[in-house]
Amino acid sequence: MKYKTLPDELLEYAEPLLIYFRHRGYRVRVEPNALGFPYTPTFICRRGKHTTIIVELDSRIRMDRLEDWVRYCQSSGKDMRLALCMPSSTNLTAQDEEPLRKKRIGLYGILVDRAVVERIAPVDLALNVALPELGRLPLSLRELLGSAYDQFDRAQWREGFEEACQALEGEAVP
Repeated sequence: MKYKTLPDELLEYAEPLLIYFRHRGYRVRVEPNALGFPYTPTFICRRGKHTTIIVELDSRIRMDRLEDWVRYCQSSGKDMRLALCMPSSTNLTAQDEEPLRKKRIGLYGILVDRAVVERIAPVDLALNVALPELGRLPLSLRELLGSAYDQFDRAQWREGFEEACQALEGEAVP
């Protein structure tokens, strides 16, 4: 596959990344150039009607560029996620990863054997939900909703919302 914007030293990592997302049910567009994008991403991955992940393959964390993408995703009005993918030879510390976690940017590593590993799950950046602190809820509610909160923590808000609805519905039915 031909890439126009990807540096030569990253070309070997693009194919395993492309395969990774395709095997997970995403339709992948390579280096799409759209009018509203702040940059040309490596991939746009879409699954179903709702979920889109903008994938940037890079050898370093460029927060200024990533923050532009975060703003784009936040203003999209739909489930839009951002992920940075890096070769495993790029040694990142927990301190390096912290800004990504704070901005809710996903992080994938591409290992020497071409396997792709999710280090930080990408989160829907257009959704802004502030749940009540679980620890402050009564024990009965914590037991009832704890699993739903776990789903939200894993960036699976649809599943978490559905689980919470089912749990509360189960309690409401006599």
